[in-house]
Order: sequence, then C-alpha cells, then structure tokens
Amino acid sequence: MNDSVTILYTRQKSHRIYYPEIQRIQNQATEERTS
Repeated sequence: MNDSVTILYTRQKSHRIYYPEIQRIQNQATEERTS
C-alpha cells in the first residue's frame, strides 16, 4: 500500500471525511490486499 494511500486513509478516519475519491482508493487498496 502506498504511503499516500495510508495518509488519505488516516485522514479519513481522523476527520471522518468521506470523499468518493478516497473511497475509490480504499477499494483499490482492498482489492490489492485480497488478490
């Protein structure tokens, strides 16, 4: 998982901000973990 993804994920959890873009990144990261 890229550092940028980790930062965005952390920010989302900290500030509880839900952007479609961040959700897409999280979905991609989840797919990478699963595969």
